[in-house]
This record gives sequence, C-alpha cells and structure tokens, in this order.
Amino acid sequence: MPAISYRDIPFYSDLFCDYVSSKPTLQNFYNGSFRSPEDILAHTNILRRRDYDRDYLADVLTKQNASFGAGEKTFTNIAKLRKSETFAIVTGQQVGLFGGPLYTIYKIITALQLCESLRTQHAGCEFIPVFWLETEDHDFDEANHAWLIDGSGALLRAGYEIHTDEDEKARTQGPTGAVVFDEQIVSIVDSIEKNLPATEFHETVITAIRGAYSSGTTFSKAFAKLIQILFPEAGIVCLDPMDRMLKEMLTPIFRRELEYAPRTCEAVVQQSVMLEQKYHAQVKPRVINLFYFWKGGRFPIEFRKELDSYWLKGTRQYFTKDELFRSLKEHPDYFTPNVVLRPICQDLLLPTAMYVAGPGEIAYFAQFKPVYNIFGVPMPIIYPRASVTILEERFEKTMEKFSLTLNEIFSDVQKAREKSAQTGQNIPLEETFGAAHSLITEAFESARPAIEAYDMTLLHTLETAKQKAQQAMDVLGDKITAAAVRANTTAATQMDKLIANIAPNEKPQERSLNILYYLNKYGMDFCETLKQQISLDTTNHQIVSPMKRGGGGRR
Repeated sequence: MPAISYRDIPFYSDLFCDYVSSKPTLQNFYNGSFRSPEDILAHTNILRRRDYDRDYLADVLTKQNASFGAGEKTFTNIAKLRKSETFAIVTGQQVGLFGGPLYTIYKIITALQLCESLRTQHAGCEFIPVFWLETEDHDFDEANHAWLIDGSGALLRAGYEIHTDEDEKARTQGPTGAVVFDEQIVSIVDSIEKNLPATEFHETVITAIRGAYSSGTTFSKAFAKLIQILFPEAGIVCLDPMDRMLKEMLTPIFRRELEYAPRTCEAVVQQSVMLEQKYHAQVKPRVINLFYFWKGGRFPIEFRKELDSYWLKGTRQYFTKDELFRSLKEHPDYFTPNVVLRPICQDLLLPTAMYVAGPGEIAYFAQFKPVYNIFGVPMPIIYPRASVTILEERFEKTMEKFSLTLNEIFSDVQKAREKSAQTGQNIPLEETFGAAHSLITEAFESARPAIEAYDMTLLHTLETAKQKAQQAMDVLGDKITAAAVRANTTAATQMDKLIANIAPNEKPQERSLNILYYLNKYGMDFCETLKQQISLDTTNHQIVSPMKRGGGGRR
C-alpha cells in the first residue's frame, strides 16, 4: 500500500514521529511499546488480576447500547466483558455532527483491526472494541459541523447553530453531547440531500442519516446510532460517560482529586518539564482537574484558600468543603473530569489493553504516566490510529497532469496552485524570475569595484538600490503568476477540486472531510472497504484509492 513518512508531512510533531518510530527517548513516558507482543501480554496479565466491577459495567453498557440501536454482536461483546479474560481496545472522540472528520472512522477501523489481530496472538483472551463517546466535551463550535463536497466539487459546510450572544454562551456552555436537536436538523439533512451528487446510493445514505439525526435526539445518541449504522456487524460497544451509574463508579477518582489537589497538577508539571527537554507539552493541568455542571454550564472547580471554600470559576457560586463533598455523594453526575483525568476515569472503568490515539492524544499521554500511578490505575498501551488520505483516481490523474505530489500539496497549497498554473506554458516562470534576480545582482555587483575605489560611502546606496530592484522584480513576478492563474481557468478549476478533496481548508483531508461524501459515492459498505484497505501498520501516513466496480460501490 502506498505510504508517506510522517516526517515528510508538516502536520506531525517530532514527538509523534518519534513515538511511531519507537525512539528510546520516549520509553519512560509510556507504558510499554505498541510494537511489543511481550509488553501487551504483560499488561493484560496485570488487568486480569485487577478487580473490575464487570457485571455492573456490563449492565450499564447493555442499557446504553440498546438505546443506540446496537446489533446482536455488540451485546455479545458486552456479555464477554463480564469475564476476566476479556479486555477492551478503546478509542474515542467528541460527538461531532454526522460523525465528525474522517479520523473518527480511522480510529474505529484501527480498533477493530487490533481486536482481530490480538485475538489470534493471545489464545484464551478476548478483545472487544469500545468507543468512548466524548459527550461531556464543551467545545460545541468544533463539534457542530461537518465538511462535505457538493455536486460541483466545492466544499460544503453543514452546521447546526445555537443562537446565543457571547456572554450567554460563556456562562451556559454545557456538554455538547446533551444538546438536543430541534427542527433545524431536518433542514440540514434536507440541504445535504439537495447538495450531494445524485448517485445510486444517494437515497440509502440520506435515509440512514435521517435514522440517526432527527429532532428530539441528542448529539450523543445520534452519533452513537450512526456508528452502529456504519459498522452494523462490528460489535462496537459505545460508552457514554454522562450516565449517573458510571459517575457513581468514578466517585473515588473525583474525591481523591479534590482531597489531594494539587498533587495531580504537580505530577503533570514535573513530567512536562522532563518532556520539554526535547519535545512539547500538549496540555496544561489545572490545580483541580474537575468541572462541575451547574445551571446548564460546565465550570472549572477552583479552591479559594483565602475563603476556605471551592469556587465555580466564572460564576458567583461557592461551596464549603462539606457542601461540595455532599454534592459529590448525592449528585456524582454533576462532576466531570477534564482532559487530564478523563483517561484515568476511562481506565478505572474498563480493562483497557490498548487505547487507539491520534497524534495529539499520543502527545498528552506522555504527560499522564505519573497521574496513573497516583490513582493506582494501570496505564494502557497507546496505539497510533491509522492516518489516511483517500485519493480517488480522477484526482490522481490531476496530480499527474500538474506533476504534483501529495507532499507538495501538504507542504504548501499556494505553491502547488502556482505550479499547476504554469503547467503547459512555454515560459517557466520560476526559472525566468530566478534568472532575472541573478542578472540584477550581477549588474549591481559589477559597479562595486568602482565604488570601492572612489567612494566607499556609496556602498550602502548600492545595496539599497539592488534590494529595491529585486523587490520590484518580485512584485512583477507575483503579478505575472496571478495572470497565469487567471489565464488557465481550467487548471484553476481542477486545482480547486483537488485541494477541496486532498487538503480542504488547507488541512489534512482526515481532519476536515466527513464520511458522508464517500458513502454517497461508493455505498454504505464503504467503511468496510476502508477496513480491508487500511493497514494495521500505522507507522506511516497511508494512501487509499477507492474504486468503483461494475457501476456499484466496491464490496
């Protein structure tokens, strides 16, 4: 399968590149190597001996997944979770509209492939896929839209809006997963139906979307339903952490964080100091790494030493210690972890053998190893998700026509456009203006000996004049390049479509585009097609080329 080294793509950090390369410099920041069967076996042995309330958890997950429309295999997997020989391969993401960007699909596919691979490697053990729904995330502006490609080949933003003024939004922004769709969602799906190209799969796809996204449904439930629709036979177990019954299981974590603050914060800071000797720190911890749901909002909990009380930042609400701990006992669902504690909560509940993570998550897990130690929770082995560009045949031909590579497009979209504009022209603009710069330099430098002989004070004037001449040539070059772009309208149109598909919004395709465009073109089984084409060796960025066969979607 074609692949590109992460180091050749500008979007990936040194930490991530070193992690997928298993550099020894990162060994002390993680729990074992994702490449090592021995490390995986050792970790599962630790999990097997640990006491999990598996029956209680399975009961909660059974109830949740029934409401998500899960299939029989999901409930079979939940039943397996009751046994000590069963381990979870976990991934997760915020509940973005219509599934969010493509990387959500790639996380799921990697988790499914890992389950299959580990079952063959570890006889007597069972591995089930669990998707942690980030329902408590409050970044609504990131989750409320999806990017598609319409019938003209242009980017189309499908977005769900909540109309509040900025002050009101700041005061009341609660968990995205709890937002309930109104009739606006019907209009959004109608617009998608109108703007997606007409294909043999169009009606089926729109029907599927309407089956998940309807008025009266929450962001979280619609997202979970869509996962089950896209992967009907995969047995994916979805977990919504907003469930009060799960929050009751997490109460010891919340209590410990409140009682021992700022211990967690200090541990992350110390780990970050070591990490930053070579890499970057992804997240900043808080003194107390908990939020509190209050009056529809989600507010950080802070301790006010001078008042000997706890404060919900951004409000006038204060609690004494007794009041806050009584609230924890009576209303555990009012409390929610931030990014630092969320993985700890996940792995307290689940016997997590491996967590499938994106580049940003891999970076922040490097800061969290001491936090796992503080709470006495085994840290899972972190597996990098597949990173993919779907390159359709027509765009591959466009790239060949303009002699462009994916690396060039990823590195500088504007330069790629300029290169395409010059394709087929008899005059190579870059070489022409490069030669002109050389001639300007040569012309001015030819005067240097005379100036040095007669008046050294004029050397500054020489340099100034030379710079102005070169700047004038640059301005002229920009104008001619722009003229070339305008002159070649066909090339410009083709490049617009190529960029919209390969680097939409000048981001990697997987971080912008939604799966619906591809389902509409290739059929509802496209996710299974991707699963067959994507490699479990996720140490490079992969290129997938979908093909139609006999007029239908690839089966």
